Amino acid sequence: MGIEIRDPDFIWSAATIVNIQYGTNSDSKSDNDESTAKITDVTVRYDGWGCQWDETLTWPSRRLAKLFTYTKRVKCFVDILSKGKGTQCSVWPCTVSIRMPHPNNANLARAEEFLRLEANVFVVPYCQHLLPQHIRKSLENGGRWMKNSRLRLWRDDVDGLGRLPKGLLDAHKTAKDDTATPGALPLKVFEAGTLLSAQYRVRKIGGEPVNGAMFTGECPPPLPITPKKKSSATMKDAGKNSSSNGKSSDRMRDLSIIRNSTSEDDETEEEEEYQPPKYVPPPTCPPPIRVTEPVYPTGGVVRLGKTKSWGASVSFGGNDLFLGSFPTQTQAADAIQAALNSSKHANEVSDGETHVSSDSESTSQEAMKCDENSARLADLNAVSLESSMAAIENQDITQPNSSMSLHDWTLQLIRHKSYISEEREKRKAFEEKKRKRVGAEAVSLGKESEVESETCDTAAFTKCGEIVARKIEALRRSSKSSKADSKRRKQSHPQRLDLQNQLPREWIF
Repeated sequence: MGIEIRDPDFIWSAATIVNIQYGTNSDSKSDNDESTAKITDVTVRYDGWGCQWDETLTWPSRRLAKLFTYTKRVKCFVDILSKGKGTQCSVWPCTVSIRMPHPNNANLARAEEFLRLEANVFVVPYCQHLLPQHIRKSLENGGRWMKNSRLRLWRDDVDGLGRLPKGLLDAHKTAKDDTATPGALPLKVFEAGTLLSAQYRVRKIGGEPVNGAMFTGECPPPLPITPKKKSSATMKDAGKNSSSNGKSSDRMRDLSIIRNSTSEDDETEEEEEYQPPKYVPPPTCPPPIRVTEPVYPTGGVVRLGKTKSWGASVSFGGNDLFLGSFPTQTQAADAIQAALNSSKHANEVSDGETHVSSDSESTSQEAMKCDENSARLADLNAVSLESSMAAIENQDITQPNSSMSLHDWTLQLIRHKSYISEEREKRKAFEEKKRKRVGAEAVSLGKESEVESETCDTAAFTKCGEIVARKIEALRRSSKSSKADSKRRKQSHPQRLDLQNQLPREWIF
């Protein structure tokens, strides 16, 4: 019997009831009366998973729902075959089961994140006995987990698929006649990974009808894209503009050009500002573990409960010599090692005891002078795995109510790394765009300067030409005035011009 089960991550999956346990009513007189028996527990097996993942739940349970209340099962073609020498087609008709996050829940974001990271879906081929032998051997638990990139859209005809493999026509006919799975794989069904797009998800608890029917397993039809309607005021303005004269239309066109240019300028100004992606913090560290056992196996380092420090003691000749208390185990161990090294140079017992006592004071002072932060870091590096496990058992942080989860920490790390890479790429693209814009502005400024220089040169040449023209005009005027003066002189003194005719011929050269 098919059913849906919600896993601990609040994701609904298709499953099958493999075992039912009955209980008898305490008020009945006979224990063998079947009418008084009722279901107490059921064993559920996830589709595509083995018996080791079975769960036994009480009946009824909030984690169980009728099949296709939330999940989807549609028909599609799957690229499951390997292309042979004479076969161009590598697809086969199958059904694909699509999981769904639990709606209206505080853990919705977490369930969606899990589905985004999961890229495999469970497919069940039609007519599995017609598949090649190596494909049949790869099927487990009635189907096969495939990448979502291997899914292909369903088609009612197989024309255009190339040379078909043996048995595909029969499998395709069986899939077309399958009334239990009426829906087909829509276009762009997944948002990321195996998470359904928003328009195909179930938003209400208890399921939603699809095409007026419940529990069909098909995806709802995609929402139509409706164009934006123009308002009546806009239409009236358009009519007025069309009926106006040429001057007003030109004026409106100029205003629209100015408006568009200003809007483009505003857009460019907005694009110039760098907008980083949404910040995703790094993963939070787990709660600290207090290690109260010595981490150095040499001995002599003891935890002092009242002062919460570490005492160092060394044994000489059956007598224990207390060297002092230290804030870290590293400083206590160094003091013990220094005392042991100094005792090797002792020759007599009495002198040795006095020498050791004096050396113990010096070694304790040297250990206290050591950097405490460096010593604490050395303590952390010296902690063994056994000490960590003992501390975990003492603090009992492995209980189910603990907020620490390695899976959650890994997801936080993945999201933080993706944020860092996205921020780097976006900043790099912004810097590249800014560099190109600055270069284009520099080129435009250079062209403007060239035009200005050419304009200045033209103006200078024009001015020089005007000056030359004025000088030429002045020369022309002066020449005309000189000619007029000579003519006037000729007219006023004609006898001077006849002197040459009156002179003797031999005087003329």
